[in-house]
Amino acid sequence: MKVRNVLFGPFIGDFSTEIITNRPYARWIYEVLKPEKIFVATHSNRCFLYDWAETIPVFEDLSRDELNQNGVLHNSVSQKDVILITKKVKSLIPEKDIIHINIMYSKNVHWYPLYKKIFTSIDIGKINKKNLILFIPSINEKYAATREIHDHLCNEFGDAVIVAGDMKTHLHENNVMFRNPTYFKDIYYDMIRLISEAKVVVAPNSHWTLIAQLQKTPVVSWGSMPRYYDDDQHSMILPENIPISNLKNLISSYINSIK
Repeated sequence: MKVRNVLFGPFIGDFSTEIITNRPYARWIYEVLKPEKIFVATHSNRCFLYDWAETIPVFEDLSRDELNQNGVLHNSVSQKDVILITKKVKSLIPEKDIIHINIMYSKNVHWYPLYKKIFTSIDIGKINKKNLILFIPSINEKYAATREIHDHLCNEFGDAVIVAGDMKTHLHENNVMFRNPTYFKDIYYDMIRLISEAKVVVAPNSHWTLIAQLQKTPVVSWGSMPRYYDDDQHSMILPENIPISNLKNLISSYINSIK
């Protein structure tokens, strides 16, 4: 039987979970069910991630409050609140013949196997590659190591190095994103454009690594995280607990190997 309409969401969790789970799972649902329309309800500043769907932004205040987004959850939103948000989202859809699918809103970790995820590049229009070394100082790494790597990159590559990221990063004083008066509206679009246009991305192993791989930008990362997407041609993933002196040398060698 032909599926007419699917509502996926609402998703009010963090950006990492959106990239690693919500977006690829929504795409898998879209490809498997092949509905006439799929509606994705998500943060207002991330709707662009779903160019293959019709999107419905959730309340902007939830999107602006990055630090309270935790996994699939928003710390200020209860299960009852999610039910109300879902009703509001459904009221915005004129079609009534709708199958509703979402990721369970729970503190418990819900594992979605890779075969139920389809990872695709993120369409942000025309890309103009630049001679930029983009350092994303994710809070996955300790601050002292982050600072040492940043100083090393600046000493080695000078003004080609820029620091960028959202609020869940170190080195806020160096972060170019925080200079943007439209930060909350544009942060994730601007980050993905920066990643796409950079010569190389340097970051602890995280969702930022995955985005660079999806956008085919060379990336060097280190640390433990499951491999969701194999792209050895455009990435070098170094092991956890590598000595900092070795790590700095390997990062420099990788950057110098990129033509």
